[in-house]
Amino acid sequence: MKTKNSPGYGDDDYNVIPLKKFPYLTLADGAKRLRIRKQRMSRLLRILQIPVHKIGTLVLLDGDAIERLEVAVKNKEVKRGRKPNAA
Repeated sequence: MKTKNSPGYGDDDYNVIPLKKFPYLTLADGAKRLRIRKQRMSRLLRILQIPVHKIGTLVLLDGDAIERLEVAVKNKEVKRGRKPNAA
């Protein structure tokens, strides 16, 4: 709660780490940037074996991972959908 005696506390306009110094994106933000669904992004990461950073349930992607995924989506390296003979 913000009071007169505690200036600066309770402000909504702050960030713990500036975005310029924090080069990671979440899975959802990366999918939005590449204009694909989050499920497809997760599948691409698993198939292409791109390393990710996991903190609990949070998955963070660095700039190299995003660039690699952009190339994979652009060149259609992994087909969409399920395998035809999947059990």
